[in-house]
Amino acid sequence: MAGRLLAAWILFSSLGAGASAQVPGFPEQAGQGAFLLELGGRPFVFGSASYERALGPRLSAGLGLGLAYASSGVITREAGGVTQEGRYLDLGSSQLLYANYLAGQGRHRLLLTAGLTHYLELAFRRYGSERTLGTDSQLEWNAGVGYQLSGRRVFGRFTGYVLSLPDPVGWLPKFMPWVGLGVGWRLGPPAGPE
Repeated sequence: MAGRLLAAWILFSSLGAGASAQVPGFPEQAGQGAFLLELGGRPFVFGSASYERALGPRLSAGLGLGLAYASSGVITREAGGVTQEGRYLDLGSSQLLYANYLAGQGRHRLLLTAGLTHYLELAFRRYGSERTLGTDSQLEWNAGVGYQLSGRRVFGRFTGYVLSLPDPVGWLPKFMPWVGLGVGWRLGPPAGPE
């Protein structure tokens, strides 16, 4: 755990070091895009890759894809009194749609975010030549408050979320507190003066 915290501290420190000390702050430029990788976050477990587009100096919208879980292996079943062995692949993916609002000025900003996550579970089964596909799909909401440290091209985020998890949630609560650690790259010209 201490190693992960140290790695996160080094990541956020290096993001600030890459920014020009003469740029006290800058708004995101309307129409500018960014690519963001987030560990944890909206998909709940592994993370996501997203594209964000600035709609103005404080508002942006994003689309993303995430992976919640993946497992594969050997499976057996009883069919007509005969035990059959096969293979399985289970995937839990998510598709994200969200909006962000950045409050404050300068390189250090408060991030307010809300969105929808479409959870899609796929269950592939293969027994000899027989193949099956099972699916389950649910749409859930998420909201979060975070911190963004901005450089000219690169930015880092630490966000606390409340996620509405898909049913059934088992031993987990329906509304789960969660965190995301992200790093993003602005596409196009760097933000702020040269």
